Amino acid sequence: MTNKAKNKTSNSDAFIGTILPSFFAEYKTQLAFLFIFSFALYANTLLNDYTQDDAIVITDNMYTQAGIKGWGGIFTKDTFYGFFKEEGKANLVQGGRYRPFTLAMFALENQLFGNWPFIGHFINVLLFALSVLLLCHLTFTLLRDSQYRRWAQAIAFFTALIFAAHPIHTEVVANIKGRDEIMSLAASLLAMLFVLKNVDERQAKYLLFAGLSFFVALLSKENAIAFLAITPLAIYIFKNISFSKTKTRETHYGILRNTVYLNSNSKTNSNIPQKAKG
Repeated sequence: MTNKAKNKTSNSDAFIGTILPSFFAEYKTQLAFLFIFSFALYANTLLNDYTQDDAIVITDNMYTQAGIKGWGGIFTKDTFYGFFKEEGKANLVQGGRYRPFTLAMFALENQLFGNWPFIGHFINVLLFALSVLLLCHLTFTLLRDSQYRRWAQAIAFFTALIFAAHPIHTEVVANIKGRDEIMSLAASLLAMLFVLKNVDERQAKYLLFAGLSFFVALLSKENAIAFLAITPLAIYIFKNISFSKTKTRETHYGILRNTVYLNSNSKTNSNIPQKAKG
């Protein structure tokens, strides 16, 4: 961390120390608390069984049940094909679905542990807790260079705390199938953090990491595409950078555009009817 960043963190530490107990002034302490708090909120789901929706992507999905041998089908077919087992029926859901990343995770879990719901629930809760940390750090990263720098650490902490405790996440975390939502958010937040890191340090490797993270987000659930608008808007507002004057504009948008193209192309290919055998 640079001296400039340290000074900004110190200023935020001083302010947060006036509204929270002194031991909370440490940023790492806040992150640890958020992780424990987020995990504890959903620890009661760990012993739950599979739900009805889990049959579609786990227990009754032929590709998931095949373990890693099913990855070929997972990445080349519609998400629901492994459940319906017939061409065309997957399109009963309008537009079809192409969300192979979480199915690949379920297949790997099945390969290693069989149909053991505890593992699925544990990973969901763990990923949710990590998403809360990513949200906290992203909020702090955005605010520490803005006019709100004095309150950056406090705002980031309470934003993440409210997000973690909000009951709207219950279905997503408690339902193993909801991992597509969790992974989409976590990978999108990570991609945005890498883009911000590149803005600060001007190292192309962070754009590569951002592209890979965003690709995972899109392969998890298509609503991650919203971050194509959120990321540049956040940079413009909080980093006070105009993309029209930034030399790396084409690089930023190029990586994101190519990532979306790869994902769209994969989805298109997954929906091409296969020739009947015999």
